[in-house]
Amino acid sequence: FGTPPAPPPANAGILKDDQTKPKEPKSFRERISQHASDPTCASCHKKMDPLGFALDNFNAVGVWRDEERGLPLDTTGVLPTGEKLTGFDSLKQIVLKRRTEFVHNMAEQMLIYALGRELDYYDDGPLREIQTALENNDFRFSAMVMAIAKSYPFQYRRNMEAGNE
Repeated sequence: FGTPPAPPPANAGILKDDQTKPKEPKSFRERISQHASDPTCASCHKKMDPLGFALDNFNAVGVWRDEERGLPLDTTGVLPTGEKLTGFDSLKQIVLKRRTEFVHNMAEQMLIYALGRELDYYDDGPLREIQTALENNDFRFSAMVMAIAKSYPFQYRRNMEAGNE
């Protein structure tokens, strides 16, 4: 929803194989939970993990699954707002309730990607136009792509590779 996480600690991104723990985690969720029990990791994981767990029914290539390694998936979680997730459907309902925030953030992130740069104050108008195009076209992804491609910042972006900064 556009709320950036705090910067990660210096050793973030490393899932340690802790030999002092006698029980080997059976699932990815258990492994992440062990990692997130570290206080330096917990603050970010509290924000990220519920979203990932809610989407865990989808494997790495997007195929639906109900279990991992023969064990049923636990797709429950609690967002930092206190909203409870019980899988993909409840996440979808939360996104729909906060549609305006979601659409704004998605359009902003897509425009950043398309431009290859962070946005500035002068991108606010085109960003609102992209959001309006989404709203007027039943929130179709293709409407966002077309609105970005037709936007002033995209049409007149500078070629950073040519050294035109």
